[in-house]
Amino acid sequence: MANVSGVPVENIVSLNGKGKTSVSSISGIATANIPGWSGGGPSCTPDLYSYGRDTATACAGNFEFFDYDDSTGMLYVSGQCGTTLAPVGFYQWYADNMLYYFDQAHPLSFYGGCKGGK
Repeated sequence: MANVSGVPVENIVSLNGKGKTSVSSISGIATANIPGWSGGGPSCTPDLYSYGRDTATACAGNFEFFDYDDSTGMLYVSGQCGTTLAPVGFYQWYADNMLYYFDQAHPLSFYGGCKGGK
């Protein structure tokens, strides 16, 4: 089995605060190419969200694509899965018009509803 900084890859749970499945590369080496690395990095689905730093802005905003990693609950800038986290703030999900909060340190979490939806 391979080691990362002297630690067997099967014992690694997270690196620099990111869950193991969210890590797509280490020192320029794709985790999919590291023997024994499970998950091989994040797998995201593009989905529509309206973003705002506050709830009113998120509820009134225009929908745009973000990448959502269902296995970790992390939200990324469109086309940047596993690389660039989405900004901290509130997100209205197009599918249910509900509000979610994302702080870049924790998975996207349910916050509440938009009054009247969009």
